[in-house]
Amino acid sequence: MFSRLFERLAEHKNLKQVSTDSKSSIHASLREHLIRLLNTKRGSVLVDLDYGVPYVGLASLTSDEFAIQRYLKHIENTIKHYEPRIEQVRVSPVNGQNQQSMVKFKIELSVRPEGKITQPSSVSFLGSVRTDGTVTLDDEYALH
Repeated sequence: MFSRLFERLAEHKNLKQVSTDSKSSIHASLREHLIRLLNTKRGSVLVDLDYGVPYVGLASLTSDEFAIQRYLKHIENTIKHYEPRIEQVRVSPVNGQNQQSMVKFKIELSVRPEGKITQPSSVSFLGSVRTDGTVTLDDEYALH
């Protein structure tokens, strides 16, 4: 949460030097925040015990499609609640990509217009949950 504040302060201070309104900088900022959000286990942030996602053992996820859907719904709801730049979010499994060592999913976002960007834009990430619970997001999908 603090990083977004610092980004805005830096933007205000260096308005002429740094263009943080570009699609690529918003994409990078969203990716960083989502990685931090999705790697925070619910209950570990004292100022907001709901921040983050619940810890789920990967063994239970890979053996149960319903558990995968429920976990991805947790991710979707968490993003909706803690990322104010998002108008819409959809998190879905990447079929055929789940292995015993990871679960793969796709995050599709509609980003609110902000600053110089006057039209909503879309961004997608390919994510995975590893056996240790670590979530990674790849930049395989770009802003549209």
